[in-house]
Amino acid sequence: MPGCCSPDFDLDHMAEGMYTPDMVEEIIDAEFPCSLLNSVICDNKEAVKALQNLDVDPADYTNLSDILDPYNRGFIGVLTLVDGLKGVRGNPRRSDIITVDLMVRSVQEKLDVVCQWTRDIVEAAGNPHKPDLCV
Repeated sequence: MPGCCSPDFDLDHMAEGMYTPDMVEEIIDAEFPCSLLNSVICDNKEAVKALQNLDVDPADYTNLSDILDPYNRGFIGVLTLVDGLKGVRGNPRRSDIITVDLMVRSVQEKLDVVCQWTRDIVEAAGNPHKPDLCV
């Protein structure tokens, strides 16, 4: 099946409400480069109008890719885009809070993995003293 961003993807079926679970899953899993979001915001008046209609602060337009890329991977997932746009709507400068929140969650997830690895290593070494690093 062609990717949702490829020219072969059948948008007509989606517009008519005829899409398969595979198509929905592919869209949900889709990611696009941050540079594409930056380009669209700079070059597409319809995209800017949509952001205005969503009540996104114009001061945040140039930072949206940074705001919406919590892992600093250079890519934004579709669900992250939707959730992030919900977060930056409304009062100006909320985007700073959203950015920090997403980054903190990302760091917390990674820290949880490191803590689990630490527990596993300590257990495998037969150390009777379990570290209290990870509560």
